[in-house]
Amino acid sequence: MFAIGNLIYNIHKTTSDYDADDPWGPAGIMMAGGFERHVVINTIWDVDSGVSIATWYGSLDLANNIIGNVTRPGASHLTLNLPLLALTTTIRNDLFFGTPRINWGHGPTFPTARRMAIWESISDDPQFVNAAGNDFHLQPSSPALGAGEVNTAYAVFQQRYSINIRIDFDGTPRPAAYAMGAYERPCVPSAPEPPQNLSGSNTSTAISLQWLAPPSGCSAPPSTYILEIGSTTGATDLANSPVGAVTALTIPATDVPAGSYYFRVRAQNALGTSAPSNEIVILYSPPGRPTALILSKTLLTLTLRWTAPTIGGSPTGYLLEIGSAPGLTDRGSFPLPVSPTALTDRLPARGTYFMRIRAQNAYGTSPPTNEVRLVVP
Repeated sequence: MFAIGNLIYNIHKTTSDYDADDPWGPAGIMMAGGFERHVVINTIWDVDSGVSIATWYGSLDLANNIIGNVTRPGASHLTLNLPLLALTTTIRNDLFFGTPRINWGHGPTFPTARRMAIWESISDDPQFVNAAGNDFHLQPSSPALGAGEVNTAYAVFQQRYSINIRIDFDGTPRPAAYAMGAYERPCVPSAPEPPQNLSGSNTSTAISLQWLAPPSGCSAPPSTYILEIGSTTGATDLANSPVGAVTALTIPATDVPAGSYYFRVRAQNALGTSAPSNEIVILYSPPGRPTALILSKTLLTLTLRWTAPTIGGSPTGYLLEIGSAPGLTDRGSFPLPVSPTALTDRLPARGTYFMRIRAQNAYGTSPPTNEVRLVVP
């Protein structure tokens, strides 16, 4: 059982009909099962009891936690069900706020300074930014900063589940010298991080953009986003305007001159403006060449299939060209819809036909696909 990197606070039972040292009672973390238990790098605050293990077998690793403001008289920062579990419990690099109290299964005990030193643990004020306002980031002078250990539970978890969880509650990577508790770095409100994963598409009448909000961290969320559009990469000569606190936008776009348009968004709050998101390019130009034209036939029908172009402007339709010899269109040119990229029709009259597909939009027509030959005997 892994309990790693959590922020847990305000855990209280509304009635008092239980013993404060009952390992089954309300606690920040209560484990009633499992065998190998890792309670690592959590912040547990304002709770009836800290960590309670309501079983007698297995092991417990209690490390890098901040446990404090244990409010129930007679309750402990750590409570075990039976003394036998104490033989396989390790305590390291924890911060206990208030007089440290450990219940090994027979009532609260008070670890001596020597015992706390052996555990490399401290009894001190963690110096949260504003615990009353539920902001449990650490102030720059907090004794918990850099006082933790690189616990083996991280490597065990990654080996078993192939997930790297060496991050704090904000998603900040843990440095070489871990802090105790859920948060790694002091919270310094700042401008937002850049928006993420900007993507977009266009039609003959509109441009659609979508992006993800930046990670919140400890900064206020964006109050607006700034849309930047340039005629070259990084430029803002076409637009540099706030669009509101939205993460999707549709821009009317008719009669847009042919060309390449470069888009970015920035997040903004009262403390400033972020760096730009990734940049995307939206093209208003003829489509690129469709590819991989394939012909198949039965006794009565023919089927053409092709792959849409991956470069150039977006197609709004296709053109089927048919000739009596390679490269000719004397048998006709026939418009096709943009979807699907396939056509099934009855076989034409007896003869030999050469076929190609072109993509079209308002800005022009692409080069042709490869040519296929149809012989109708």
